[in-house]
Amino acid sequence: MIIYGTRQKKLKTYETNTDTCEACGHEGQLALGVVRYFHVFWIPLFLYKVITFYRCTHCQHTLEREGKYNAPNNLFSLKNTWPYYFGLFLVLGLVALGMIASLF
Repeated sequence: MIIYGTRQKKLKTYETNTDTCEACGHEGQLALGVVRYFHVFWIPLFLYKVITFYRCTHCQHTLEREGKYNAPNNLFSLKNTWPYYFGLFLVLGLVALGMIASLF
């Protein structure tokens, strides 16, 4: 039985017209975000890596860049990434609840 581990999840894809392909020089690429997170009992605790992939819409050349390097602003927004900290918020809430219960 697997109790803990890591997983990755693909975020939304956004089209960027500002970047040019290194292989063919065509403007217009798709930006794809991937997040890797640590989980316990399939509940995500925290992110430990974000990767941005760029794929040319013309020649399909793919470029991988670690981090939020030159990613569209809404790719790794708080709205997209907060669910991967849910387990951490849950643990902190249980600790706070335990501290409050120990006072009474």
